[in-house]
Amino acid sequence: MGFRIAIQLWSVREECSRDLEATLRSLGSMGFEGVEFAGFYGREAGELRKILEGVGLKAVSSHIPYVKLVGEEFHRTVEYALELGLKSMIIPSLPKEMRSSRTSWIEFSNMLNALSDQMPSKGLRIGYHSHDYDFMAVGDLIPWHYLSRSTRRSVILQLDTANALMGGVEPSQLLDMARSLRERLHSVHVKDYTRRLGRQIILGEGDVPWRDLLRILRHGGTEWLILEQEYYPSSPLDSIRASLKNLLNLLETL
Repeated sequence: MGFRIAIQLWSVREECSRDLEATLRSLGSMGFEGVEFAGFYGREAGELRKILEGVGLKAVSSHIPYVKLVGEEFHRTVEYALELGLKSMIIPSLPKEMRSSRTSWIEFSNMLNALSDQMPSKGLRIGYHSHDYDFMAVGDLIPWHYLSRSTRRSVILQLDTANALMGGVEPSQLLDMARSLRERLHSVHVKDYTRRLGRQIILGEGDVPWRDLLRILRHGGTEWLILEQEYYPSSPLDSIRASLKNLLNLLETL
């Protein structure tokens, strides 16, 4: 199965705030098939869906703060997601108090499982996006590894390649992680990181072992590669264009 390529709209958040439709049209013209939201810019779900249809983009998923998935907010969030046409909702990060102890990670794992149990009847999946702190020990627990063992297989583990390296994961360990998680990596955030400079960089110019990683992800069943650009040597759109070009070139060599 071939990959589908989306863009995380956090990469162009200021552009989207200024002119959402024009920004989405520019991204569609680059060759992206879908988008992952990180906020909805005050728009109704039906309005967003119509804009996406007009520029030929698919709503793949959205980063949803955990507070929008508890209590009465849960039902409103699910309703919006379904109207927009999302297939998954990804918790993008956790506040410090929810990740500072072993107990807090156990509680979060239980929360993910409880949410996942409610998703099939809604036609959605729940997931969690990795940050650097997910790979750093909390007592005797490495949060990301713990979540991979303790959560339902239906929970998407959205690996962020640059964040993993920022958290101390070696490139060879990144490959091992991709091999072991397989279909749980339904979507992966593809971005690059250089340890020498200690920062993100244009995709293909850093330390992520892209060819090996992409082969493993393709074999394991990853469907969406979601490009996220947080390093801008030029304008955000031009920086995205450079990373996308390198990604497409890499895919051609597989």
